[in-house]
Amino acid sequence: MPRLSIIIPTIDSLGSLPALMQRLLPQLHAEDELIFLDTESIDGTLNFLKQLPHTNKRIVTVRRGSFSHSATRMQGAELAQGDIVVFLTDDIVPVADDFLEQLVSPVAKGTVIASTGVAQINPLTGDPLRAHRYNGWWRGRPEQVNPIAPDQWTSLSPQERFDRCRLDNCAACYDREVLLRVRFPEVPYGEDIAIAKRLLLAGYRIGIASRAHFYHWHNITFPYLLKRMCIDQVMLNELFGLVLVGNVAKLLFLIVSQTALYTCLGLFSQGLTRRFHWTCFSWKYILADNLGKYLGAMHGRGRWWNPIGRLRYRLKLDILASIEQHSIGKQTVAPPQHGRNNAK
Repeated sequence: MPRLSIIIPTIDSLGSLPALMQRLLPQLHAEDELIFLDTESIDGTLNFLKQLPHTNKRIVTVRRGSFSHSATRMQGAELAQGDIVVFLTDDIVPVADDFLEQLVSPVAKGTVIASTGVAQINPLTGDPLRAHRYNGWWRGRPEQVNPIAPDQWTSLSPQERFDRCRLDNCAACYDREVLLRVRFPEVPYGEDIAIAKRLLLAGYRIGIASRAHFYHWHNITFPYLLKRMCIDQVMLNELFGLVLVGNVAKLLFLIVSQTALYTCLGLFSQGLTRRFHWTCFSWKYILADNLGKYLGAMHGRGRWWNPIGRLRYRLKLDILASIEQHSIGKQTVAPPQHGRNNAK
């Protein structure tokens, strides 16, 4: 097995990181390195990281206000010494004891240049209704996606383009040499699907590590999900030409149909309190999810005569400006704080 470099961005992660490390540490070999890119945590995360028993680790400080999904991860890859770079987020929980081995196996064998794990929702600790519908998403998908020629790319539908680019940096690994050459595009969000497109068009094969399952779910607020789905739609349109909710009629249809579906699912879940809680949660989720996608698909043409349209478009611009301010910008990384490789 090639040497691994596991890169984990953190920021005030004490509420989630221990669960990840409890599952991950027993799966590491002594030569594997851990690189934590910490955005000046103030909640005790740094003390937790320093006390981790794995000796081959580094803690790198990223200045507040300079974190970038693309540039911060590239900085970690440049510092890494392993042959394979593994990116994890601080709030995932590997399901199986061989999660890491399964995740890197396709890249280690040379069958693909990058592979992604399979995100799942734990129905016992997360949203059981969404877990019921979502957790089988990977079944029926090919484990490998072959390179795509530019003329073939243009002949695909937007949905087909997106379906071929399903990398997820919540848990993904890359051949480090290729990653440093191709690099994550400088985008405010969606750097994983953006590099998937780059890799396929550059002649590389990517894939899904279908046995590398991990739990990833967190309670969301309405404003957070609205903003996230807005930028998600913007990136899907820019990268693939994909528009998920392009008009008011589709917006209303999706809200009504999904609300009816999840209400029915909620009625059959166990426990009266559990049914009520998750049914209400689904209503909030559905509204924020689809409104965010609708805002992200809006454009400025023809809005001058429509005051409501102007307000909606202004909201979109404010959301994008806020995300860009917090997710992209000049990268500032302080020297490593801990570990035997600090001299590098």
